[in-house]
Amino acid sequence: MNKSMALVIAAAALAGSASASILYINYGDGSGSAYASQNDTNTYGNYATVYGSFNAVGTVTHVEWLGEYFNPAQQGALGGFTLNFYSDAGGNPGGLVSSQHFNGTCNEFWAYNWGGFDVYDYSTDISGVAVNGDGWLSIVADLGFPPQWGWTAGQDSRFAQQDFFGSRSVLGTSVSMALSGDTAVPEPASMAALGLGVVALIRKRKAAK
Repeated sequence: MNKSMALVIAAAALAGSASASILYINYGDGSGSAYASQNDTNTYGNYATVYGSFNAVGTVTHVEWLGEYFNPAQQGALGGFTLNFYSDAGGNPGGLVSSQHFNGTCNEFWAYNWGGFDVYDYSTDISGVAVNGDGWLSIVADLGFPPQWGWTAGQDSRFAQQDFFGSRSVLGTSVSMALSGDTAVPEPASMAALGLGVVALIRKRKAAK
């Protein structure tokens, strides 16, 4: 299978549905490179976090990505994933916008082998996250070391960053991901009106008791 086919197939299927469009996609670069992003459930805790930059407009409801196991290069027993969205602050991860945790493997399936490393595809629906331009996504696997789990390098020119044992560095590549969802972004006034409507409904229900 082509190095990017797993990401392409699932993203294309989403784009073909009536309810989702591709908002941003960065295919795997086929190099076999991956960067540790792991909450070690055995000893070290959340020792490594990778942040991938993106540019998208809409409401993200589905995320797909590629990952690999190394040290040793064998499939591990995943406990879950944490997906965090951040604003952009001058080309760096900014404030936390959304944090969502998913138990299990996030539909892990084998995609291809490159240079002796098996690359796996992951995907999950998420609670909608509104994005409007540059942003950042971190994906951290819950997995007892060994092995390590890493986020697969991407093709485009956007850079990624990594926290590794408390030290942050800029990586020499991007990371693979596909963000899908609704192309419409709620206007601030609409979001405020929605919030007021919910409050009014709660008050009305309370009054009816």
